[in-house]
Amino acid sequence: MAIIKRAPNCTGLGGFKLRLYSNKGIIIAASVFFALSTLDAVLTLWGLNLNVIREANPVMRVLITKHPQLFLILKLLTPVALGLYCWWNRYSDRRLVTYALGIAVGIYVVVSLFHLYWIVLYKISLTPFVKNLRLV
Repeated sequence: MAIIKRAPNCTGLGGFKLRLYSNKGIIIAASVFFALSTLDAVLTLWGLNLNVIREANPVMRVLITKHPQLFLILKLLTPVALGLYCWWNRYSDRRLVTYALGIAVGIYVVVSLFHLYWIVLYKISLTPFVKNLRLV
């Protein structure tokens, strides 16, 4: 099974489409999910340390305050667990595998964009011009 297949009459990406239920597709999607989850964990801890963000997930908020190591372990094991689950079910339930990986990566892309947003706002707030600007 190939990850990329030339599809006739398919628009976008030059007529190629990604198959998340293929072996390579699962590996790539799970790796992207792992990278985004790791980025989320690091940026969340950094933002909390700077007091510029607040953890939105109430379960993770409790874990961060009481057991930060457990927070990191869960953040890193979640994409591994989903990747293994999808790998084991890649032949029996293609639709579930495709949706699970697609939704997980999509959510973490949005979360990463939120992190980018607060980082840009934080950096802007540190510039001398913005510090001296008074809005009355």
